[in-house]
Amino acid sequence: MSTVKQPPVEAGTEHRALRADARRNRARILDAAALAFAEGGIDVGVAEIARRAGVGTGTLFRHFATKHDLLLAVMLDRSTEMREMLRAAQEEPDPWTALVRVLSESALMQARDRCFKALKTSELMDEPAMREISEELFAGFGTIVDRAKAAGVLREDVVPEDLPQLTDAIGNVAAQWSTVRPDLWQRYLVIILDGLRPGGSPLGAVAPTMEDLYAGFGCAAVGAAASASCVDLIDRSASTAS
Repeated sequence: MSTVKQPPVEAGTEHRALRADARRNRARILDAAALAFAEGGIDVGVAEIARRAGVGTGTLFRHFATKHDLLLAVMLDRSTEMREMLRAAQEEPDPWTALVRVLSESALMQARDRCFKALKTSELMDEPAMREISEELFAGFGTIVDRAKAAGVLREDVVPEDLPQLTDAIGNVAAQWSTVRPDLWQRYLVIILDGLRPGGSPLGAVAPTMEDLYAGFGCAAVGAAASASCVDLIDRSASTAS
């Protein structure tokens, strides 16, 4: 036993230390889960995530009662990257460059991080927090689309709800060919960008709306529960397509 006299423990110090340890464990779990989901998709088990985080499964479940809760927390955290990308694109002075940046960077995010694919599941998109983020992101897409149209560099029948389908196409190529031809996605980006220029052939279907996208996720219709911003985007999309 040490003979060195220890200073008296300040009231609440032990409690604060425990809280700090809990915060560190939570952060480690989130980091490990984000990396695991990015590499292996959402089927990675919680035992593997706990192992990567250096904690027991009991500790993991004390912070996140279910795997769904963990995935939701990771996606809310990962959405920060998409927000920052959109903010930077909105600050880009050239509207066409801003649109190219959104398409290419969104596609690459999806390609390198399989976690973004998890957004397109009814279990997540039915969550109010994810719907709020989705509406915020589509409002950002709307700003990019509107600026490009006002500058005369984007065809008038394109709507913000078209962008996720385009980034999916590019991102799938980038992911599938990442080791064989990591540059191949750029070929299809150029093809898509040429199709977005004014003067192209008429599009073969009416533009999608937010309600269409949510239905595609298997979610309940937005309907009356939609926020004012989402309703505005739906109305604007319909008027553009008519």
